[in-house]
Amino acid sequence: MKNFLTICCRELAHHFFSPLAYLTITVFMGVTGLVFWGAVRQTLGEPISPQLLLFHPSPLWLMIIAVSVAITMRLIAEEKHTGTIEVLLTSPIDEAAIVLGKFAGAFCFFLAIVAPTALFLVVLRSFSVGLNSPDLGKIAGGYFCLMLVGSFYISVGLLASALTRRQVMAAVLSFSAIIVLFFAGYFHHLFDEGPIRSILLYISIREHVSDFSMGIIDSRPVVFYLSSTALMLFVATRAVEARRWKQ
Repeated sequence: MKNFLTICCRELAHHFFSPLAYLTITVFMGVTGLVFWGAVRQTLGEPISPQLLLFHPSPLWLMIIAVSVAITMRLIAEEKHTGTIEVLLTSPIDEAAIVLGKFAGAFCFFLAIVAPTALFLVVLRSFSVGLNSPDLGKIAGGYFCLMLVGSFYISVGLLASALTRRQVMAAVLSFSAIIVLFFAGYFHHLFDEGPIRSILLYISIREHVSDFSMGIIDSRPVVFYLSSTALMLFVATRAVEARRWKQ
């Protein structure tokens, strides 16, 4: 546990003391703010739930993908490139503590980036006339879904970083894998009722966020994201462990 916390704190310190981190936060908030403002303008005078304006626009999720890739591409690849991974592997720290510590640090930083988007609803409520108070339960459901998706994306990026020593290659691998999973759910309507359609609906982020942001908490997406995250972390741990045996 001590090693896990040490690595987690180290990752958090690296993020929060890096100018690139604050640039990432600024760009994310700027782009998502413009997306939210555009969605509000397009729905002026129409009855629509505030949480749908916040969680449904596709550009928001594309930014989440980009941020996840940016956060994770250096996690282990940089350690390999600089040679510090050798120090970690020859110290009394097991591979699971390394992987879980880096995952926890990256995930906490991810939450710090996306949490301020809640201010969009506060601003909307403050400057809108006749707008009902947002349903906090549905908003909490939307953020819960965002956390599940974010943890999965972070784990995919961490695995990609564990498989290569080049950050650019890690970014390409993780972005390619995540973008395929993200858009796969959009094609379920091309298939008739059957296993393929069921699988695409099962992994469809659009369907998940729609349900969660309406207050419908389905256990199946929760199991999917948690089990997928655990699988990615397990494989990443084995990838790091394989490097120890190569020494």
